[in-house]
Amino acid sequence: MQWCLSVLSTNCIWNLKNNQLFFGVIVFLVSTRLTLAQQTALPPDLTFTSEAASLNEEPAEPPAAPTSKADRIKFIETDRNSYTFSRQTLAAGQSIAEASFSYINIGKEGAKFSYPEFMYRKAINDDFEFRFGYNFESEKGAENPESQVVNKFGINAQQQVFYGFKFQVTEQLPENKRIPDSTFMIIGRTPIGSIEKHGQIGLGYAFGWELPNNMNFDGALKFGTERFEGDDYLSWSPSTVLKIPLTEDEKWFTQIEYFGVYSSGFKNNFALNFLDSGLHYFITKNWEIGTMIGWGINESARGIFLNIGSGIRY
Repeated sequence: MQWCLSVLSTNCIWNLKNNQLFFGVIVFLVSTRLTLAQQTALPPDLTFTSEAASLNEEPAEPPAAPTSKADRIKFIETDRNSYTFSRQTLAAGQSIAEASFSYINIGKEGAKFSYPEFMYRKAINDDFEFRFGYNFESEKGAENPESQVVNKFGINAQQQVFYGFKFQVTEQLPENKRIPDSTFMIIGRTPIGSIEKHGQIGLGYAFGWELPNNMNFDGALKFGTERFEGDDYLSWSPSTVLKIPLTEDEKWFTQIEYFGVYSSGFKNNFALNFLDSGLHYFITKNWEIGTMIGWGINESARGIFLNIGSGIRY
């Protein structure tokens, strides 16, 4: 922990205004979560009970209490099965280990490989999870960092470790399905085998709803600091995904996804847009495997990427 704090204090490029923004966002999201929790704790409706008593009838059975989060989340939900990260945190006490392999051939950099894209996630309670991970890329790009499209908050580094947390902001409950599931994430990244020695920091917000026929629609916005050949800049990445079950038992599903990666303040600003799809299978409710294929849909993003991976919940 002392090492992580030292990296962030010496390497991250945020000034006082940016730190105030981070803390302001965190305070706002926590207060939103607490307010929604108070609103859902409504007093019981005694009207029907009083009427039943006056008619000497047995009152109806009260509605069943909401099930636990572990019961509501039927299958494992990894952050790796789409570019849009999961809108849910793990249930208290649960852990997920996930990893994947990517082939990336985007823009003018040529092909490279990314692996093991390993991430360990551990829930402290139903609303808060910690994460730690490691990744290696086969080579550092020689031109603009256009190939950082698969590894989420990836920076142009041959090796990096990342660490952070995810917080559940809202939940889609049976009694009010209009409120989406949503999560907020902060992640720090430290290169350990790259010319770029500066650590970076990123924010992410994901939200979504369960739709009829067990489909799921999610969206996310990611924002982070980046550095390339001594040039510090910001990156933005919006995304949206529709996940569609292919079988009645929901063990097979596919997705249709759009995402973009945009720079701000970079000497050679870029705007990249992608579509992807994939096929995923739940071997058990706690073990998922899947593959994705994506392609650029504008000139600077021309090319493809392939990804295959797995996740286990325990």
